Amino acid sequence: MSGVTLSDLSKYHQGAMKWFKDGLVSEQNRLYAQTEEAGAVSFWPLGGTPLEGKVKFSFKETPPASGDKSPDNPSTIAGVESVKVTRCGANWFSTPYYRNTAGQNNNGTLAWEPNADGTVRLVINNPSSGAFYYMDRFSSNTVDYTYRRLLPVGRYRVSLKLINGTVPSGAYVYMSHYSGFLGDTTTIKNTQYNQEEVFSVSDSSMRHLFIFKIVGNFTADIVVRPVLTILSDADDAIEQYAGNDYTLPLGSTYYGGEIDLATGVMTVTWGATAVTGTEKWYLDSSSTNDVSVFRCDLCPSGTFSLGVNSDNRACSHFPLRTNFVVNTFTTWATSNARVYFRLPASSYPDVDTFKNWLASEYATNHPVTVAYKLNNPQTVQLTPLQLTALTQKDKYTPRVNTVYTDADSIQISYRKSLIHDEDEKVQAIVALGGNV
Repeated sequence: MSGVTLSDLSKYHQGAMKWFKDGLVSEQNRLYAQTEEAGAVSFWPLGGTPLEGKVKFSFKETPPASGDKSPDNPSTIAGVESVKVTRCGANWFSTPYYRNTAGQNNNGTLAWEPNADGTVRLVINNPSSGAFYYMDRFSSNTVDYTYRRLLPVGRYRVSLKLINGTVPSGAYVYMSHYSGFLGDTTTIKNTQYNQEEVFSVSDSSMRHLFIFKIVGNFTADIVVRPVLTILSDADDAIEQYAGNDYTLPLGSTYYGGEIDLATGVMTVTWGATAVTGTEKWYLDSSSTNDVSVFRCDLCPSGTFSLGVNSDNRACSHFPLRTNFVVNTFTTWATSNARVYFRLPASSYPDVDTFKNWLASEYATNHPVTVAYKLNNPQTVQLTPLQLTALTQKDKYTPRVNTVYTDADSIQISYRKSLIHDEDEKVQAIVALGGNV
């Protein structure tokens, strides 16, 4: 630490302690900070103060179930009509928990008694191996992949805390973590009570399910708390869930942009057009004997951004053209917002055949859709979101806040908890061998 000594840090500490004698900070001394941009962020704000920030969203392209994208094997491009933002504390497991009565084992009984503080009392009477109950509110009565929880990209810690009671030796109470993608084999990891699992989410389309699992013939009366946290300074928190969901309706369908939560101003950066077959299409010249090139001024002049690459173009039925091959598309954005589709001339010899195919795709609810980055972004006024930090449990104890979204990313600007900031400085001094 060039230029900084333990003496310097100690002097800082002595001065800062004057600010914290009442656990409060004046307006003149307030400090602001900004989180990283991610699907989920955790931070330590001053309790009860406003949270500002921005959310970025984009369209979702679902690839074909198998094989490469083609006119006969299209993907699906879906726009966004609303954005969801959730603000909670350290623990992500929200109540009420879901109980699957169909999962009860006939060889024994298990009383499931959720408490107001987010814990669950389990009165276990000799269940046989494998009895289990769902606990995640995102689950359903069956092991249905579509009901599993979606988590933003990041690293997480999941555990089952034993709050009260004991479990006999040789018996086990687990929380099982199922993770995977729709249609894929599910990965299962078991976490016994008072143990933990740290796992990473690299794809926000991965789905997760958490359930109680009881193994062994035994009798017990215990109280447990399920805990799911994003890795942060609050890794050991076992607090009950405290959070709110906020839905921001966009008023229409959009394909990409950024929302300022505090002002409600949405900057739209992407557009999309679903082709109906009623547009004016032309048969352009062909570069090979078996290629029909169809073109259309699909959007107003200047709509597309300059340059054509996979970062600013997408199409449901065609990959972007990298050479002069069939079943590809490209655009031209200098004077007209023009789209070109290259198809085999043997199957599409004329414009009418091509337009009939476009119309049939549109009529069967998987239209040829082209998404593109806008040359001139537009602004739309939405209702601002009044987001507020969680109140502190007392004026001396800072509290971690977590904000996450079902969109691409979120970034929060907040007033720092100077109590927590002080704690960090103290830890830095101690880590360097100093005294406070």
